[in-house]
Amino acid sequence: CIQYQNFHKIEIIMIDDCSKDNSIRIVESYKNKDNRIRLIKNKQNKGTFISRNIGIIYSKGKYLIVPDPDDILSKKILEICFKSAEKYNFDIIRFNMYIGKEKLNLEQIIKNLSRKPINQPELSTLTFYGSDELLLIDFTICNKLIKREVFIKALNSLNNYLNMYITYSEDTIINYILYRVSNSYIFFNIIGY
Repeated sequence: CIQYQNFHKIEIIMIDDCSKDNSIRIVESYKNKDNRIRLIKNKQNKGTFISRNIGIIYSKGKYLIVPDPDDILSKKILEICFKSAEKYNFDIIRFNMYIGKEKLNLEQIIKNLSRKPINQPELSTLTFYGSDELLLIDFTICNKLIKREVFIKALNSLNNYLNMYITYSEDTIINYILYRVSNSYIFFNIIGY
C-alpha cells in the first residue's frame, strides 16, 4: 500500500528480522521492480523495537512513518502530511486509525481526508505536566508522520537503544519521548490508517 501513495518521493525500508517464512523473497521481488525499496537484513533476531530503530538510522528522508507490515495507509495520507509538515514546520503529525473487523470503505477514507485539522500546540507540554489532555494522545507509532531529526533525538535520549530488546509497549515508550522532545504537534481528524 505504501508503494501506491499519491506522493511518490519516498524511501521504503524493509527490515528482515530473520524471518522464517517466504516474506524475504516477496520483498526482494518488489525490490527488483521498485528502486525506492531498501532491504536491511538483521544477522540475528532483534525484535520490533531494535529493528525499527535500525531502519530509522539508515533512513535518508526528512520525515518518517513506521506502519506495521499488515496494515493499510490511505493513498493520500503521506502527501497531506508532508505538505502540512513542510508548510507549518510540524515535528509530529498524527492522524486517525480505523480499527475494526468490518472491511474499510476506501471511498469513505477519501471523504474524511477533506476534514480540517485540529491544532494542539500545547499538547506535548500538557502531557508531561499532569493534564487530562493525555487522554487525547494515542500511544501507537504507526499513525504519525515524524521528523527524522526528532525521532533520532528521541532515540539518542535512550541509552543503548540498539540493544534494548523490548517486547511489550515499545510504541508507548518511544511516543512519550517523541512528545517530550518535539516542538510542534498536530492532530488531523482524518482517517489515514
